[in-house]
Amino acid sequence: MGRRYAIIGSVLLAILVLTAVLYVKTVGLFEDGRTAYENGDYTFAFKVFQKLAKNDDPRAQFYLGNMYRDGQVVRKDYIQAFKWYEKAAKKGYSFAQYSLGVMYDKGQGVSQDYVQGYKWEKKAAEQGLVTAQYSLGVAYENAQFFKSQKKAAEQGDANGQFNLGEMYYRGQEVTQDYTEAFKWYKKAAEQGDATAQLTLGEMYRDGQGVTQNYTEAFKWYRKAAEQGDTTAQLTLGEMYRDGQGITQDYTEAFKWYKKAAEQGDTTAQLTLGEMYATGQGVLQDYVQAYRCYYVLVSSSKDSSAIKSCDRIASKMTSKQVGEAQKLAIECSVRCVSAQAQKLAKECNVRANKHLIHEKNPK
Repeated sequence: MGRRYAIIGSVLLAILVLTAVLYVKTVGLFEDGRTAYENGDYTFAFKVFQKLAKNDDPRAQFYLGNMYRDGQVVRKDYIQAFKWYEKAAKKGYSFAQYSLGVMYDKGQGVSQDYVQGYKWEKKAAEQGLVTAQYSLGVAYENAQFFKSQKKAAEQGDANGQFNLGEMYYRGQEVTQDYTEAFKWYKKAAEQGDATAQLTLGEMYRDGQGVTQNYTEAFKWYRKAAEQGDTTAQLTLGEMYRDGQGITQDYTEAFKWYKKAAEQGDTTAQLTLGEMYATGQGVLQDYVQAYRCYYVLVSSSKDSSAIKSCDRIASKMTSKQVGEAQKLAIECSVRCVSAQAQKLAKECNVRANKHLIHEKNPK
């Protein structure tokens, strides 16, 4: 009997020793894979993680998920990434739990499901993963913000209506819905919100949440442009130039490009130079054309503007070039001032929207 127990004991000891040896080898192999991964040797890392993942190592499964998600060595594949994250997450690996939650939130490799996303991120947070804890905190704030903006929007507040439109448009705290986004943007636009008017113009132009309609797009772009929105002014210039949603009119196009350029828009500035150079919508004026291009050259070294400056300068006297450069400096000063005023206005808008959030926490 004693000999029998001795044999059993020897077998168990051998199994323990073998298990320990295999564990040490596994740990060593994983560390080799992780070092290779961190050093950018993805081919070796993938081979290591793939081998260990098939043996149910949650750390390797997590890294394999990362490599499929980011397309490192293998083709980007969210379904495979989800599969490996899920395997590791079910074994309690916090990093995989958080990544799995994010994929549920974004609908990557699986149908979008905020409930499941929250569930897995919460599991990771409960294990002390700071990233997950922070994410849940932000998610809570966003959920509260959505509730407050919905309440404000339904009570007729323009800022609340715009913010609600944004959240539906981007799919934040709610399933993305362009039709619903359009509905709330339109309510805000009708109350005179310039950003909502601009967005409504874009949605009509692109046919997002509404049937494409250039005439309506033009109408809302104009409303925003008249309130000083630079993007709307630039777009209005383009629509007049191309006859999109309105009868083609180079004079009106020039007018709106000029307004956008005066607020520092580089695309408008470049187009304005072209219109002065060709006499489109304005009397041909090489001095003014050079001035427009030179503003861009001096502020951003724009390659197109540099070539245009050289081209126009060949048609001008040195006195005209000097005059144009002087005008460009004066123009730059005005543009900086206009940009500062625009930034201050945007800050005030953000502050007002933040105040609404604070006043309506629930």
